[in-house]
Amino acid sequence: MRMMAMPATERQPAASDEVLASEARDGSLAAFTELLDRYDRRLLRFLMHRTRSISDAEDALQETCLKAWRNIHLYTPRWRFCTWLFTIAARVAIDMRRRNGTVRIQQLYDDQADPAAASAQAEAAPDNGLWTLARRLLPDEHYAALWLYYGEDMSVREISAVLGRSSAWVKVSLYRSRRALERAMSAEAEAGAAGPPPVGGGAAC
Repeated sequence: MRMMAMPATERQPAASDEVLASEARDGSLAAFTELLDRYDRRLLRFLMHRTRSISDAEDALQETCLKAWRNIHLYTPRWRFCTWLFTIAARVAIDMRRRNGTVRIQQLYDDQADPAAASAQAEAAPDNGLWTLARRLLPDEHYAALWLYYGEDMSVREISAVLGRSSAWVKVSLYRSRRALERAMSAEAEAGAAGPPPVGGGAAC
């Protein structure tokens, strides 16, 4: 008897964030866990630049996840799930900074001295030199807007919702940040083209 060839099984496409969020809203912890698996590293990266401390960022990440689960029934597909989640994260970071006052300098030193914290910070930080330059040049909120636009592919409207700023503010922030980076990169390129200063360049006696 000739065996009938079985058709190759097609891999099921992964459920969208919004589908999983709807399932989580109906009480599915598994769906919510899958969403967190997709976003935990990205949230940590975002929160690190909103709190300036790896330990604070990790605490804020846990608080964000708890608040998202407790309020998942309020989620509406009117917004992309990532926009809703990052909005919660941004508000958690603001609350944390208000509670802590200014950045705790000693905590920063402790984190840098802790190899595990340093490793986590390096893992979560963008590996592009341009982002390192942006982190050095830009105020926190402007860096966050730039990261959400290019790193998270959010629209101006979505960034406006996450940061609680107007769309006009986001557009101006993105423009000014790009200009600041262009000027800094041009200055670095000119400095590199000039070459290192001469060593022992005094006149011969």
